[in-house]
Amino acid sequence: MLIKLKALNKFAVIVVLLLSSVATTLLSSPVTRASTAYDNVIHPLSKLELYNNSYTTSCDPIDYSSNWQDAFFGTSSLLSGWGDSTTKSQMISLFNNRTNWGISVQDVSGVSNMAIIWWTDATADTSIDFSMDGSFPRAVVWKTGSGTFAYIGITLDSSCNPTISAKSHTTGIGAYPVAYDPNDAAAFGQTIKIWRQSVPVNYPSGYAGNLVNKPIDGNAICTWGSQEITDIQIETANSQDGGALLSDGGIMGTHYSYYLTDPDDTYQINVLCDGHVALGPTVANTASSSLNWGCAYDSQLHSYLCNAI
Repeated sequence: MLIKLKALNKFAVIVVLLLSSVATTLLSSPVTRASTAYDNVIHPLSKLELYNNSYTTSCDPIDYSSNWQDAFFGTSSLLSGWGDSTTKSQMISLFNNRTNWGISVQDVSGVSNMAIIWWTDATADTSIDFSMDGSFPRAVVWKTGSGTFAYIGITLDSSCNPTISAKSHTTGIGAYPVAYDPNDAAAFGQTIKIWRQSVPVNYPSGYAGNLVNKPIDGNAICTWGSQEITDIQIETANSQDGGALLSDGGIMGTHYSYYLTDPDDTYQINVLCDGHVALGPTVANTASSSLNWGCAYDSQLHSYLCNAI
């Protein structure tokens, strides 16, 4: 048991150092980079896997891609003492009702790894930006304003079950690493790669590297009642559902934007207008991700529907 506690402490120390943006300046051999210093930072993960082969523990990779909420937040013991939520339903609601969240995976020297789940207040202005940590390029969650930034770190325990081994709440402006260039792994003793994230990404000018995800956006109008659209919800096949960000769309009613956490997801748009919800068809997120929607009452189907226009 004492050995296991040491392993968890090692995780916690590494995560605290990274997520508090402590700059680590270490010498390393030169590496060849692409057209910008940040082109090799983003290496999106196709799976959310955890493993642990540290000390006396031996856990082969377990894929949590399709059940991470149930697996990580499905037991009261796992969430015991966690301030934001103490039940599975509360924790799942927390993610479903926030547009600013993500999951990165930190791998420590190929021995074990940790899923870092982060989120900010729904009112916080949050994005993924690129910056240097000393001489090392990285991607960070950049938060402006006074909202809260929080994260939990999930690892596998000695029985190969997920457990919370690190957590933190901070307030105010800050930058928190979510990805490092793997070429710098030798210097840091670990890598961080993004699996999912739902906020805008501000790529540097001339960036030619991998993309994290891509937005769907466009305009929507409704033709009944006050014609005022008060909410647009995006339902996806494989990842989290959530509310789109809305703004004035001029003569086209309301502009919406939403970042799919899985770029290969199909999605359906639900438009709330004057007390009625109009449903759109299921569509694929393609290179042409901008779609305009006209929503009206269909007297034959007796339903409120949205169609691409």
